[in-house]
Amino acid sequence: MKFSLLALHLEKLEATTSRKAMTEMLAGLIRHAAQEEVNKMLYLLLGELKPAYAGIDFNIAEKMMIRVLACSYAKDAESVSRLYKSSGDLGDTAFKLASSSRARDKRLSLSAVYDSLLASATESGSGSQERKKKMMADLFAHLEPRSAKYVARIPLGKLRLGFSEATLLDALSLMV
Repeated sequence: MKFSLLALHLEKLEATTSRKAMTEMLAGLIRHAAQEEVNKMLYLLLGELKPAYAGIDFNIAEKMMIRVLACSYAKDAESVSRLYKSSGDLGDTAFKLASSSRARDKRLSLSAVYDSLLASATESGSGSQERKKKMMADLFAHLEPRSAKYVARIPLGKLRLGFSEATLLDALSLMV
């Protein structure tokens, strides 16, 4: 599955208020994913990469995401910060920056985005913050605006989709 398709579905989920409709949309989305992508998609929908016991966290705060976006879109951190303050959402900020940037590659797969996020999250040691920033900026350089919006939100744990693990479990139960 292409990440841009997942982002399109996330946008529809964000606009949906009915839990039943969300559950049905999630079940359809899960059905659409390749078997090897389902677990990656479910973790991303929860703003995670692995189960909690694995101890893998994004370790990206808002200030770091501002620096990532500034690096990716050749802006200074101050202007990105101002844009963020006006919208109140780094996902919307990433969308605006990507929209005003050069054309992006829409063919990145869900697995490629997940693997890139995982590689960034597991980066450690001396200079890891700078390497993490560069890895994330490189990822954003290949995302179209809608995808950039959700990739910015995932590490911050602020997807704003309006459902919980329980809704995902309900969606999985519809597939049986």
